[in-house]
Amino acid sequence: MPIGGNGAVRERINFSKIPTVIQIPNLIEVQRQSYERFLQMNLLPSEREDTGLQGVFNSVFPITDFR
Repeated sequence: MPIGGNGAVRERINFSKIPTVIQIPNLIEVQRQSYERFLQMNLLPSEREDTGLQGVFNSVFPITDFR
């Protein structure tokens, strides 16, 4: 609750007329899961899909000379 200038606790009044339609997702958890899918740390290198960081490395390495 907000505290007024004199230290008294003021009651917060809600004037909104729109009800909550959906539950707000935990954005930190969404970001964490996305990062885990990108890194694929829980999989052995031989079991990783060709997406995320593994896909980037597979597309670049091994570096070959075209001369």
